[in-house]
Amino acid sequence: MMQASESSRAPMIDFRKRAASLGVRLTDAEVEMLQRSTTQNLALTRRKFLRFARTRWDQELERDVLLASIEQPAEASTLTKHVFPLIGVVGTASWSIAGTQVAGEAGMNLVGCAFVGCVAALGGGTLNSLMFGASRRGVHWVRHPKSTVMVALGASTVTFFAWPEICRTLAERWLQKVHLAAADDSWLGRVQAVFSPILGLSDESRKISKAQFLRACEQAEFVEEARRKLGPQMHRSGIIPSSTPRHVVRVVDMELDDDADALSSAKETSGGFLRRGATSEYSAEQMFAFLDSDGNGALDLKEITRLVKLEYDGSALRYMFDTIALGASTVTGTASAVSCGLHPIVCVVSSVTMCFGGILRDLLCGREVAIGSQSFALCLAAGASVYVGLRELCLLGVPIPLGSRILLASGTTVTVRLVDYFAEKPLLSPMHKS
Repeated sequence: MMQASESSRAPMIDFRKRAASLGVRLTDAEVEMLQRSTTQNLALTRRKFLRFARTRWDQELERDVLLASIEQPAEASTLTKHVFPLIGVVGTASWSIAGTQVAGEAGMNLVGCAFVGCVAALGGGTLNSLMFGASRRGVHWVRHPKSTVMVALGASTVTFFAWPEICRTLAERWLQKVHLAAADDSWLGRVQAVFSPILGLSDESRKISKAQFLRACEQAEFVEEARRKLGPQMHRSGIIPSSTPRHVVRVVDMELDDDADALSSAKETSGGFLRRGATSEYSAEQMFAFLDSDGNGALDLKEITRLVKLEYDGSALRYMFDTIALGASTVTGTASAVSCGLHPIVCVVSSVTMCFGGILRDLLCGREVAIGSQSFALCLAAGASVYVGLRELCLLGVPIPLGSRILLASGTTVTVRLVDYFAEKPLLSPMHKS
């Protein structure tokens, strides 16, 4: 009775005034809900309210302390301190390099390329931090700029200046190779072919005429290399080899026109040849016409540099860089979600959302978004599923070291990418098949 009378005599706390003093703006409904949930229709003093708030705060603090111990076993402390940050740096640099190259092809300057590189490298992690509610003190790259923003900016800047020089050097080497293959058999002709492009003795030495290109293609070694470089790009452009049989050309035309019924009938009569099966060799005239973008009858250094860029865009080297970035994103994205105590399904999805930076990169540069047409989402989800599944086994008492989980998860991502690279067809078919 005495406590009840003291409580009734104690002044009730003014939630609106108290919230305003703390910089929190509450509506009437929110004030009423707060009072109902905390006082249970009893008078609440400031002391009781602070005790209630302290209890809630202690619970949140205790949960944060428990979450901080996730993936931090004593035997893996060194691994966690060094490997996770290293994986993050590798992923940041890889995404930044790829983003800068795409931005450069879109015609952006240094500032634009650096911006796109940083967006590509940090966009996915930023989205995850916002979704996880882990941004109260700033997202990860705000709190750790040295291992994130500075790495992305450094990789973008180096790529902006180094990549054009690399492309020009490779183009000059190919130019020299064409001149050497087209040169006559005399020692003087070969010396001129080797040194004229390097010394820039004449403008003609830095160009390749159609006659020179056709003469170079008479050598079996050169024409095979040219077909290996140009074939995939010409294939993707829908160019049909001139030596392709007419019934195969008919099938390819139907495939491009999406005529399903006629295509099925033609496949039966043509022995099942499709565009992928139509591997007839491109002629020297076709390859020259594909390279001669301005149609002036000569290939200059700019057009050969375009060849280098096209070759790299679909090369194993580019695929390897993307795979390294995806393998790193699998581990960092999933581990971040696990450390927040999120549901296993959410942890798997969090690795896929790490591609958000790549999506923004493609949108900013006016490119087709690749996440749904390539193996990005599939390999990330596969690697994250392995990581989350192994952690669930650990929760059931199965001792699986953290290092093994990292290697198996990233290895799964890389394996799916390799299978997709060597497979003749995409691992997942599109909704509307052609």
